[in-house]
Amino acid sequence: MKYGLFYITLVFCLVNNAYAEESDVNILISGESLEDGNATSLGMYVGSDYFYGGLSLNYVKSSIVIQRSNRKTINPVYLFMGIKAPWKVSPYIEAGIDLPEALIDDLLDNNEDNGGAQADYYFSAGLIFPVNKTLSISLYAKKYYFKFRDTIYDPTTKVDQLGYGVGLSINF
Repeated sequence: MKYGLFYITLVFCLVNNAYAEESDVNILISGESLEDGNATSLGMYVGSDYFYGGLSLNYVKSSIVIQRSNRKTINPVYLFMGIKAPWKVSPYIEAGIDLPEALIDDLLDNNEDNGGAQADYYFSAGLIFPVNKTLSISLYAKKYYFKFRDTIYDPTTKVDQLGYGVGLSINF
């Protein structure tokens, strides 16, 4: 897992340096309806015409258990990266991993016989519609994957949630 995070970070740094003079800082506010709940997020990202990446603080509420200790509400912090087309109406794909959870699991639980990493992650795809130079609206589908164990001896519980949402991006 630590090698995966290292390579993701390295690629992000190289891509960002290659397009540094074209990068913009954006704030993203989004909300989505999930199969068994809802989610909202507030994020900040930088990018160019093709690549972007950043961090988002999320609030996920579900009617089913999605985390250890029978929790149905979590606040993951996702490190995310995406690829988009440079067109006016732009399709995009994006992936994110719960960074604190991935780092903690990597530092505290480095055994490969435990069923793999326990970090939550997501994949997303959608369309971005620019309103003007500073404001964009996105429509998207997102699939969350939650993995957890209550104790080290319990099997890994895997829960996935499909959601559809709307985002508002402000460019600075």
